[in-house]
Amino acid sequence: KTVEEGVCVCRYGYYGQVCEKECPGGASDICSGNGQCLATGDCNCNKGYGGDKCQFQTQEVRNFGSGAALVILLLMLVITVVLVVTVHYRQRMRPFSRKSELRNSENRP
Repeated sequence: KTVEEGVCVCRYGYYGQVCEKECPGGASDICSGNGQCLATGDCNCNKGYGGDKCQFQTQEVRNFGSGAALVILLLMLVITVVLVVTVHYRQRMRPFSRKSELRNSENRP
């Protein structure tokens, strides 16, 4: 703690008149990492979280997490399909390029 103008300024994770109390969730996991500890010892939860220690996700956050996971999976699927098609196309084109190389070499003196 530090003292400024007769008032204690507590280290992160502590509160109280002389910084004797830990914030909800403890000093190492303040408000479950989802909010800020107020001078009263209460948590001010980030949007989408609730509970006395901000330990609960609201439906909005759970839905976003599911949606984000779905978007990532779809993106990975598209990238995989593009790679497979590209490799397949290159393998099919390889015999044609070899034949043209052979024809060109036969025509040279």
